[in-house]
Amino acid sequence: MDGTYRRWDRYCEAHPQTPTISGTPPGAQDLCRRCRGLRRGISDSLARLKKIENDYKSKGSNWEVAVLGTPATWDPSHCALCYLFMTIHNNKLAEHDANTPYTLRAFRAYRATGLAVLPTPSLDTLEEDCASSGFISRAVTKADSSVGHHSVGLVGKYVDFPFVQSWIERGGMTDIREWDGLSLKDNRHFKLIDCSTRRIVKPPEGCPYATLSYVWGRSGESVPDGDRLPKQLPRVIEDALTVAKKVGIPYLWVDRYCISQTNLVEKAAQIKKMGPIYSSASLTIFAAAGNGADHGLPGVSRKRDPSRQPCAKVGKHLLTWTMPDGPALVLKSTWNTRAWTYQEMVFSGSRLIFTDLQVYMEQRGNVFRAEAWGEYPFSNIGRIDTHTSLTSPFREIYKLNEYSRRQLSFSSDVIQAMQGLFNVMARAKVLYQYMGVLLPAVIAQEDAPSDDGALQYSFLWFHIATSTRRPGFPSWSWAGWSGEVAYLELRGVQHWYHPTFQAENMDASVELANGTLVPWEEFRRLIVADRLPPLSNFLQLDASTVSLHFEWLDHPPRHSWAYAPVVASRAGLFVKCHPSYAIYSPVRLCGPVDDGPRRIKELCASAHDALVLGQLAYYRWVREETNIYDNPFADLCVVVLAKRTGGGTGDDAVVERIGFVNLAQRVWDDECERIRAETPDKEYPCFLRRLDLTRARTRIRLG
Repeated sequence: MDGTYRRWDRYCEAHPQTPTISGTPPGAQDLCRRCRGLRRGISDSLARLKKIENDYKSKGSNWEVAVLGTPATWDPSHCALCYLFMTIHNNKLAEHDANTPYTLRAFRAYRATGLAVLPTPSLDTLEEDCASSGFISRAVTKADSSVGHHSVGLVGKYVDFPFVQSWIERGGMTDIREWDGLSLKDNRHFKLIDCSTRRIVKPPEGCPYATLSYVWGRSGESVPDGDRLPKQLPRVIEDALTVAKKVGIPYLWVDRYCISQTNLVEKAAQIKKMGPIYSSASLTIFAAAGNGADHGLPGVSRKRDPSRQPCAKVGKHLLTWTMPDGPALVLKSTWNTRAWTYQEMVFSGSRLIFTDLQVYMEQRGNVFRAEAWGEYPFSNIGRIDTHTSLTSPFREIYKLNEYSRRQLSFSSDVIQAMQGLFNVMARAKVLYQYMGVLLPAVIAQEDAPSDDGALQYSFLWFHIATSTRRPGFPSWSWAGWSGEVAYLELRGVQHWYHPTFQAENMDASVELANGTLVPWEEFRRLIVADRLPPLSNFLQLDASTVSLHFEWLDHPPRHSWAYAPVVASRAGLFVKCHPSYAIYSPVRLCGPVDDGPRRIKELCASAHDALVLGQLAYYRWVREETNIYDNPFADLCVVVLAKRTGGGTGDDAVVERIGFVNLAQRVWDDECERIRAETPDKEYPCFLRRLDLTRARTRIRLG
């Protein structure tokens, strides 16, 4: 995921609703006095753009057309151009208010020319800004060869299916993803809906079919009558059947009808098969509009509001809003907030995405076609990263961060909603999971040592922000908490001889539901074979611990000399790593941090035991290669523990994870400065002195 997309995504989480302009749009020829004064400049700029349409050497050219002032000075109720400006302002994916000054700039971009309404200053490049909020372009009533380059089509009340089918005929159904060792051939419970007969059938092998990705919402449960669909279907499913037939696909897969909701064994097996189900589909239909299944697919059975694409007549030119980039629209959708839909997007190759404004199509993660744009005019800007190579564990680990920000109607589904992706990772021997935590592929190696470091690595996650405890799952797993999580970005996680993380020795056993203890060396084979017995939430560990004291700092030091997941710059809890030096490491607490001075006082009043996971070493770039230091001063990764209330006493006492810290084990002093001064510039010794922490060997029952 690129930085632009990440920032847009954060903004949409905080601002889920796009502001609307009240009242009826003015007529296209209605212009206020100021905008009438802009006509000459706009017409001259459009003529100048016309001359460089096919001059690719002029890519990147842009110039100021007019100063627009602030939105507070515009008159969208009576002026068509002001209405266009305000529409674009309301769709900005950044913090711009009515007092933000704007300019109108003409531009020649990758495959487009137009007029950009830009805030001053802008957080994005011109192309990024236009992708996120749209821009002004010349309008044509029907998409043609020029659309997507220098003019934009007016989107009708209903979807133009011949136009959409032409996309598919140009390669839209050829992007079927191949997954190592996964296919539908071994899926004996696989069923599809025959779109013509509306029966749920066992399909012919290799038949083309579409899948549907949607938000269930609160629509009433409709149960199939044997192998027949119910007479009353949620609008989104009825519309999806129509779409499949319109584009020539005979079968449709919908989870609530093609997966048994009563046979729990069959249901669990099908949830694991989400990978091949979605990746083998000819097309996935995404309902990224509305809040539930009854909203339907805009433009299929329900009319779209044509006033949502306003126009303005300037001289001989009819100008209109291009509407935002499709992925920017998806970011604002309820669909994008739901946990179950995440892996559906990842697995799908060819995607037909319905938003409230228009339909667009993606192939291999890139916009391929859109209703307003025949051929999409921008390069890969702000695109959602759904690539799954199954060769890089780092890319797969990052998906957990994206997934953890999404919402579940039932918290018990937290692992199930990612089970298809977990299953694909395991079959490819990239990563494994146990209770949600990610385990490196070393556990599948027969010659791996008994203490392979995989369990220690699986604990290297931390919360980005406030979290809450999720019942039914262990505290040592991210699944035991509701909130955004991330793993430390370590290199070489596929190898037990981890070059940047050296695991601390730990003897571990897994406690089964019947109380039996299974040594980790034996249990990891059960994970790889996917033959897990009924489990409890407990691990029994014999491991190293250190004692920590917390301090609340209103103004933490700028540098902590610790590799912190995110360098803290605001008030929070810290661990002071040495009594004589102001060396602090931020505490990444599970649960709320700022819920009152009483809890803060309690946390700071006594010492906390912390489970030692291992050392995080350093590396540096030399030319294009990474050299790893044999560094005795690496940070110590630890998990903060606390006794559970009512969790027993003595050896039966249960402790829970309540935080994560990277402890700085080094300090800079005068002697270090002397060594640095005497070292040639091209030498990179470790200058920092080690700070010793007293370890103790402790038996822990972690739940």
